Amino acid sequence: MAFGNDLLSIPTIQIFWEMVFLITMIISFLTEYVPDGETQPVRDLAKIAKNYMSRDFTFDIITLLPLPWIFMTFHMSHFLYIIKVFRTVKGIKVFDVTAALSWIKEIVHQRNEEKIKKDPRIAEDTS
Repeated sequence: MAFGNDLLSIPTIQIFWEMVFLITMIISFLTEYVPDGETQPVRDLAKIAKNYMSRDFTFDIITLLPLPWIFMTFHMSHFLYIIKVFRTVKGIKVFDVTAALSWIKEIVHQRNEEKIKKDPRIAEDTS
């Protein structure tokens, strides 16, 4: 039963990502924007919603729909690759890749520091 009731199962991870995409859609309906050529942000929710619907909504809704299950039901699994590309692009837009890379760099740096403390010879430059 090593993989039977694992909390981080594939469906759990998929549901997590669906929730992340849904939350970003809701935030997009509420986030002010600055129109091209203007300096003042638009704070009217109706205008914000109209702007979002005319720009990113279609792309966002495609990534949120359970299309993999639909395509698998109708034996059109080759369309899943398109959906994966949409989801990857959306995921990159949602998360700050620079912050993630900085976080990874910090972890690697800390691990290297720990290794150097254990064995100072590692820090010596041999080139």
